[in-house]
Amino acid sequence: LGMTYLIRKCGKGKSLVMLGMATLLRGVTVVMVLLLCLGSNQVSKSRNRNNFIEAYHVDEFHQGDFEKLRKRLETYSIANRSSIVIYISPQNLCSKSCWYKTLTTLARQGAISSFCIDEVHATVENSDSFRLDFKSGVKLIQRLIAISNAYHPQHKIPLLVMSATFRIPEQQSFNKMIRRFPDLVEWGPMDKRSTGIFTKVFGDPLNEILNDSHDHTIKDPDSQSLLYSNSAKTCDKSILNRLESKWDGLPKAIREPEDGVMKEFVS
Repeated sequence: LGMTYLIRKCGKGKSLVMLGMATLLRGVTVVMVLLLCLGSNQVSKSRNRNNFIEAYHVDEFHQGDFEKLRKRLETYSIANRSSIVIYISPQNLCSKSCWYKTLTTLARQGAISSFCIDEVHATVENSDSFRLDFKSGVKLIQRLIAISNAYHPQHKIPLLVMSATFRIPEQQSFNKMIRRFPDLVEWGPMDKRSTGIFTKVFGDPLNEILNDSHDHTIKDPDSQSLLYSNSAKTCDKSILNRLESKWDGLPKAIREPEDGVMKEFVS
């Protein structure tokens, strides 16, 4: 497949698909990751010497270590039947990066077997504002695929695009960014689609909270409520006074129960 959108919830095997692709195709798989910690975590999961899989987060290599890894990559031969997974940030996936020459060398040699973009929704959402390097990273992936195709026309490089929240409008934006359409869109089970976040803004939030507490107490007189505030001063004065005022408005049967156990407010 040319380009696949893999949309599955967190922990449902997206990284396993990428690793399976890298293992089966051998060669070098280049994965664009957003965060250093995320890439480092994936490296530890991907590395498997028993199956001839190497994994590196190139952003962590500097000076002497950089030279060692660069030499390892530029002398790599796909005839060895081993896999190398390179995790790289958008900052280093550009023409000005110290890794640019190495990546283009791999592309000319036909050593790059696949590309992957992780958490692609962030690429779409932030490429025009917060992190412009997302867009340059996508452009370099396009360029490396074109270089490989020019030198090795029969060698087709698949692109795996992954996210847990890649909505259709974001997919359409990414199609324009990368100038192609997906060959496959794979949606995993999304059994939390009905979950929503509702925000209400009031001139006086405490008033709404007190009204809700009042209504809830009438429905369930035996219930207890905990109202948390990070201001001790507000709790001691304003909130307690207003709670007591609301309490006075409750039916007498609730304020003065037959068992004689009176509810009280504690600050």
